[in-house]
Formats: sequence, structure tokens, C-alpha cells
Amino acid sequence: MGAFRSVMKFTFKPFVDVPGWLGLGQLKYYTHILFGSLKPSFTAHKGTRKETFEQAMARLNLSEDDLKLRARNYIRQTIIHLFFAVFPSGVLGALWAPVTYS
Repeated sequence: MGAFRSVMKFTFKPFVDVPGWLGLGQLKYYTHILFGSLKPSFTAHKGTRKETFEQAMARLNLSEDDLKLRARNYIRQTIIHLFFAVFPSGVLGALWAPVTYS
């Protein structure tokens, strides 16, 4: 049985290289590179200062009105981005809809 296995291993295995056909080595490499480059973007950096929110506002010379204005601007930008993300797909869907003739 051992001789049959060794013969099959050396005659059949080189012809059946499914991981090579699928490019698993390259896939592993590119996945490693992708996650290696994205990981620093999603890790939280430890702050060097220990301060409260009010102290940070005083250090940055921000008032409550400034914060409310920034919050409104962020909400406005979010709505604009959502509009430009959703509207084109609706327009393209309407333009590419199949035309039916009665």
C-alpha cells in the first residue's frame, strides 16, 4: 500500500495543482498586503493629553455655537453625499428600465 501511495504522490500530484490554478498564493499575499495597509487606519491611537471636553473646547477656542454650526455642517454634508449616492442609481435604473409597448 505504501508503494502505491508513493507512486501516486509523484505521478498524480504534480498534475493536480488546484491551489496553483486558483492562485491561492497570490491571493494570500495580496490579502496580507491589503490588511496590513488598512489595519493602521482602524486602530485607535492613544491620546497624549488627559483633558475633559470643556478643557479641549477652551484650548481650541470653541464655543457651543461653533460646535452646533459644525454639527449642522456635518449633517448637511451627509445629506448631500447620500443624495449623490442614491439619486444616480435611481435615475440610471429609470433610464435602463425595459420599455414595454402596449
